Amino acid sequence: MTLTVSQAQMAVLPRDPAGNLEKARAFAREAAARGSALLCFPEMFLTGFSWEWNGAHLAEQEGHLGALREIAREFRLFVSGSLLLPGEGGRPANAHLLLNPQGEPLARYDKVHLFSLFHEERHVAPGRRRVVAEAPWGRTGLAVCYDVRFPELFRACALDGAVLFLCPAAFPYPRREAWRVLGRARAVENLAFFVGTNAVGPEEPSGGGVVYFGTSFAAGPAGELLAEGGEDREELLTSELDFRLVEASRRQILVFRDRRPEVYER
Repeated sequence: MTLTVSQAQMAVLPRDPAGNLEKARAFAREAAARGSALLCFPEMFLTGFSWEWNGAHLAEQEGHLGALREIAREFRLFVSGSLLLPGEGGRPANAHLLLNPQGEPLARYDKVHLFSLFHEERHVAPGRRRVVAEAPWGRTGLAVCYDVRFPELFRACALDGAVLFLCPAAFPYPRREAWRVLGRARAVENLAFFVGTNAVGPEEPSGGGVVYFGTSFAAGPAGELLAEGGEDREELLTSELDFRLVEASRRQILVFRDRRPEVYER
C-alpha cells in the first residue's frame, strides 16, 4: 500500500479564518492536481494563536469547520490539521482533525501535552486520550506540535498498530534542530512514517518575537527524509509513502518484541 501525501507549509493569517480558508483551498487544488490522497496543514491553521480573539469567536469555529469539510469534499482529499474547537467541559481544545474525502471526521485528537512555556494550558483544555485512526492506508497516530517531545505517546500509538504519525505544528525559532531530530526519532524508534507540517513566518505580520521556521518534513522508518521544506516561504511538499517499508523494517528489527516494559515502570 502506498500513499501520496502533500503538506501545506503555510503562513497562518492571525484572526482571519476566511483568508486562511482561501489559502487552504489553493493548497488543496494543487495537492489534488499532484494526485495526493492526503493533505496536511499546520497547527491552529485557521486562526493562529490570538487567544483572546479565539475565545471570543469560538462559536464561529463550527462554521469554519464546515467550510473546511467542503474543501475536502470538493477535492476528494483526506485533510489533517489542528484548529480550536469546543472541548470537554465547555473549554476550547486544540483539536487535530482528520477528515475523509466526504468531509466527515475520520478521527479527532485533542492535544494532550500543552506547551507550558507559552501558557497554553491557560487557554485550552488538555486532551485525555491518544488516538489511532483507522485509515485506508493503515492505522495512523495523531499528535500536535509539543507532543513530539513525548516519545511515550508515539510508542503507545505504535503498539496500537500505527504505521504513520501525523503532526501539525507551530514550532518557532530557535528550536528548528529539535523539531527535525525529534520527528525523525519518532519515526526511527517506531519503524513508522512521520509527517510533520509546520507553520512558517512571523506570528504577526507586523513582526514580533515568535517566528515559525517552516522545515516541514516527511520521514521514513529509517529516519530518511522524503521531503523537507524551506525556512522562510510557503510551499506544498509532496511525498510517496510506501508502507511495505514499515512491514519490512518491523520484520527485520524486532523492537516491539524486544521491549522490556517491566524495567521501564516506576
